[in-house]
Amino acid sequence: MTPRLPRDVIARVRYPSTKAWVLVLLAVCVGETGWAEDWPQWRGPGRNGHSGSTNRVPATLSATPKLLWKIPVGAGLASPVIARGKVFFNDNQQGKETLHALDAKNGSELWRCSIDDVFADEQGPSGPRCTPLVDADRVYAQSGKGELRCVAAADGHLLWRVNFTNDFGAAFQGEDTPIPGAAEHGYTAAPVIEGDRLFACAGGTNGAGVVCFEKQTGKILWRSQNDRASYAAPIIATVAGAKQLICFTVEGLVGLALEDGSRLWRTALKTPYGRNCTTPIVIGDLVIVGTYRAGLVGTRVSHEGNTFKVERVWVNKEATMNFSSRLAIFSVRPGSKSRSSSSASAKMFRSLSILPLFVVMAA
Repeated sequence: MTPRLPRDVIARVRYPSTKAWVLVLLAVCVGETGWAEDWPQWRGPGRNGHSGSTNRVPATLSATPKLLWKIPVGAGLASPVIARGKVFFNDNQQGKETLHALDAKNGSELWRCSIDDVFADEQGPSGPRCTPLVDADRVYAQSGKGELRCVAAADGHLLWRVNFTNDFGAAFQGEDTPIPGAAEHGYTAAPVIEGDRLFACAGGTNGAGVVCFEKQTGKILWRSQNDRASYAAPIIATVAGAKQLICFTVEGLVGLALEDGSRLWRTALKTPYGRNCTTPIVIGDLVIVGTYRAGLVGTRVSHEGNTFKVERVWVNKEATMNFSSRLAIFSVRPGSKSRSSSSASAKMFRSLSILPLFVVMAA
């Protein structure tokens, strides 16, 4: 399957010569106007790096794409998102993790609100590390220290909030703590929404590793597991016939029932310091994650009677990764006689060192 991308690209760029952070909006399809579609959360509408649009990628791109606007912003590592004609992003403003709303047409600021005190360590600039999530008339922002807030998309006023450490007993001690995962380098895993529910990796080891909220009110609907939060964002996917929440925590991969948080399946995958960072990718019944130690790992989930069976079907240690999540472009079935697919797959794997954001999966 050919990947599809939005016609307009928003980028957060650091210019080395000036050490300034700038938010840039480019129109990469010259001659086309208007917004192709929303990109309202981490890795897009399906949280898989693919556009939900039927528009296909153009055969060529201009060497000098049209610059629509640019503005200076504070430091941070969180991605901007776009929804309903607005751009939302987090940055560091005078020591506060700050959520901004801009008019996507011209970059003018509509409002801003503080989320939490800024998070800082030696791994990067002092600032936010979690991409905001937009759903209808609400925006959800999560700080590095575990503050989760829901604000109105219209004006940024607070609707509800929780704190992972105060409300769920999660740990946050900052850099050099012996506690693995988000307790060290911050809560980077963007929450995910399905229907009327919002799911977050809170990291509480007292049965609140994952928490489900009523997205409108913040009411807690269920708590589940004792997993510490890693840096990987959870996803919603249908695997082995069951639509479920899939989380890549410090302890490994776990699939949970959306209704009550009951555990459907689990497989261990631990790394030193709990550095599990990649957002899971699902192709059929194959769940794929990667780490800087284990490499790329494919786990097949299936039914065995009334229970789920989990089997690690392949590992590619040459495809190790630290932070960047991969993108599934197409799949190649074992035994396929398609030379073009096989050669493309091999070529893509060989290109990992120069193209770290893309990978071809064999299913």
